[in-house]
Amino acid sequence: MKTRLAAIALILVGVAAVALAVVGPTLGASSTSKYLTTTVSTGSVSAQSVATGTVAASTVYGFKFGSTPDIVTSVATTSGSGGATSGTSSSSQTGSSLIWPVQNVAVKVGERVPAGTVLATADPTAAQLQLTSAQATLSSAKARLIADVSQADAVILADQAQVATSQATVNADQAIADAATLTAPADGLIIAVNILPGVNAPTGEAIEESVGPMVATAGFAESDISKLQIGQPASVAINGSSATPVAGTLTQIVPVASTSGGSSSVATFAVTITLTSPPATVLAGMSSTVTVTTASVDNVLRVPASALQGSASAGYTVLVMNADGSTTTTSVTVGLVTTSWAQIDSGLSASETVVTGTTAARTGTTTTSNSGVNVNSLTGGGGLGGNGFGR
Repeated sequence: MKTRLAAIALILVGVAAVALAVVGPTLGASSTSKYLTTTVSTGSVSAQSVATGTVAASTVYGFKFGSTPDIVTSVATTSGSGGATSGTSSSSQTGSSLIWPVQNVAVKVGERVPAGTVLATADPTAAQLQLTSAQATLSSAKARLIADVSQADAVILADQAQVATSQATVNADQAIADAATLTAPADGLIIAVNILPGVNAPTGEAIEESVGPMVATAGFAESDISKLQIGQPASVAINGSSATPVAGTLTQIVPVASTSGGSSSVATFAVTITLTSPPATVLAGMSSTVTVTTASVDNVLRVPASALQGSASAGYTVLVMNADGSTTTTSVTVGLVTTSWAQIDSGLSASETVVTGTTAARTGTTTTSNSGVNVNSLTGGGGLGGNGFGR
């Protein structure tokens, strides 16, 4: 009997040993928490709005023989009305309806040209014939006015009107004849050449030139639009070009929203950023990421936004780490608060250490917790732990 009891006791001891080996580390482990800290620094705090967009030339000119340059597209108008410079009704043909045999094409697509560059020339014979006819009509009108000098006032007034009309026609036809040579009105990039020497020019655009400055147009969400203003600084990261973002300035906000299709439509507003000295590698049509600085302060005390506890309505505090390792809750007055930084107006001094979160360590694992005020509403919530400000 004693032998049997002893065997049972040994079995129980063995089971207990196994249980302790398996369960013991979990039950016996103690968690410790450690503060994540940083020092109060002096620097800049900037709030930003971001959207994706496309690069374009601010203006695209189209050239036709016998016409002044058309504005094909621009940041102010999506399409140009264009049209030839034409005479009055006494002119038999406008510049665009004349035949223009192309004599020379001096540029090619992708070529950068300075203002005043001759782009192409055409045979002006048809335009010169039209001009000669208009000049003859003007001479006849002037002769009639001289002959009728002694006639009634009504006759003289009619003759004077005819002279004025004929003179306007001559002026218009002269401009048409002069436009047998196409000239660049500004520095730019040739983006289309639709003519060949020895072939009659088409009635459409013979050559197109994009001129600066380059712009980036992006659709900003309706939640951002109230923060945007003309003149705000921006930076534009351009895919396929320089790795360095290009500086720019917000120059236009279209006050009418556009919406995406689908069941969950999103209203966006077109915003134009004029680029400052973009490199030559920046081309129309490139995709971009536009960042507009909507508010900024420089040379101020700042802490990571995750250090803030509380809310805009109830006030904010931070946890200050003392030299002996203890902490003190300190009330602070804040200025500009963004997703990355909070401006400190009062309550802290430079180089003080503040708590931004905690880290909890266990055997084999480490977890961190770091949450501050509510990012979107700045209503606070509850001290350290969570996600805090993401940007």
